[in-house]
Amino acid sequence: SIEWGMAIVTPSIVLTDLFQNSSSSFSISLIEASWYVSLLHFTHLFGALLSGTLQKQLGRKRCMIIANLPSFIGWILLYLSHSSTVLCLSNSMVGFGIGFSSIAKYSYTGEITEPRLRGRLASLTGVSIMIGVSLIFVLESLFHWRSIALASVCFLIIRTCLISLIPESPIWLIAHGKNDKAEKALCWLRGWMEPETVKYEFLELIRHNKPTNDQESTVDTEIKGGGLFAEIAQFKNPSAYRPLILVIIYLIVSLISCFTPFTMQIIVNVGFAIYPNTYMIVFTVLQGLGSMVLMLTINCLGKRYLTLLTISVNTTLIFMLGVYIKTLKHNYVTSSPWIPFTIISSIYFSGSCGIYYIPWILLSEVFPYR
Repeated sequence: SIEWGMAIVTPSIVLTDLFQNSSSSFSISLIEASWYVSLLHFTHLFGALLSGTLQKQLGRKRCMIIANLPSFIGWILLYLSHSSTVLCLSNSMVGFGIGFSSIAKYSYTGEITEPRLRGRLASLTGVSIMIGVSLIFVLESLFHWRSIALASVCFLIIRTCLISLIPESPIWLIAHGKNDKAEKALCWLRGWMEPETVKYEFLELIRHNKPTNDQESTVDTEIKGGGLFAEIAQFKNPSAYRPLILVIIYLIVSLISCFTPFTMQIIVNVGFAIYPNTYMIVFTVLQGLGSMVLMLTINCLGKRYLTLLTISVNTTLIFMLGVYIKTLKHNYVTSSPWIPFTIISSIYFSGSCGIYYIPWILLSEVFPYR
């Protein structure tokens, strides 16, 4: 998630230097800039899809390590880029790598953590993104964007080394018949405990996994030789498609209620056209602060209450912003940038306290292992 924060901000720094700038080593047009920014999110989808397919065979830890390779190539290409084509390719590779790692990361978090800590750990995503954004802007004040790309490569190397130190998910190991390794991994994850201390939890994991194994053996028999389409057919099972529909609706509502896809257009239209990127930094920091509140309150208040509360607050705030824009458009009020800034800031903070991040927490909780 730190890399995601770094990746979403880096294009704004690069474009500041290259967009229609004849004095730079090369420049890019408006269409090329649009492609450059968009490819990060587009390839993120394909990385996530591939990760979801491969992590069952390779394991969560191995997928998180493999994900660093396309990201590594992407940041190196950014450092070496001297054309818009290489620039777009670099952002594509970074987006693919982040998408590949994100699914494995959520699966790993959901499988290794105790239920009382799962929500808090998953809500750290917002804090991590804020750290990534802040890190890039600190580096931007000191170095050229090519040097920032090299610094990102160093970050990837450190991350790979740290991931190599952690054990594989005990649930994945049990599902593949590696119970001895699973017990050792569980002891490590619970603080280097003795096997006797984690014996009850370990037996519960085995018991919980047994019906999954039985189901998977049946499914494997049915889909053997069927390829990808036969695997997709598994979503005919209610235990798969019901939580899938829930999470999809949740994600759509969370994006709309935080109007994430439209933020840049809105802040330009309400009078922030001069420094829109500066305001985006402020909103990102508020997201990080909101995720800290979520981390502290999710256990005592619960996901349902936080979802209903934050979506109600955001709906009210969006209605107020709409009324302000309408009255401004018809010259009923004079322009006051502080009004939309306060409302939008509140939307970002409130959404991050619940509706914006809770769908991602559900991703690690509601699906069956297979």
